[in-house]
Amino acid sequence: MSKPRLPYKVTEADLLKWKSEPLLPFPDRSDMEHPKGFTKTQIYFVDSSGLGAPGEAALTIPAFLARLKAGCYYAITGVGQFQVFVTEYTKGKPA
Repeated sequence: MSKPRLPYKVTEADLLKWKSEPLLPFPDRSDMEHPKGFTKTQIYFVDSSGLGAPGEAALTIPAFLARLKAGCYYAITGVGQFQVFVTEYTKGKPA
């Protein structure tokens, strides 16, 4: 049986590392239902090609990484040719 692809919890160490090595290490959940036990808080439209420019509809990877919050969970929830949707979650029910 395959392991479930749960959203990735971002840490302060991740945020520091990704400033010098931009990365999108989030699981692809684009073919899956909303993860149980998580609350959706934000959806980001992100350029995944590395060729995007500031001011375009999709956030550049550095602009997206600047919006991440340590302690929140993230997963890719939509995939296009050059962009992805990344959903931010918190664990638990909405406040």
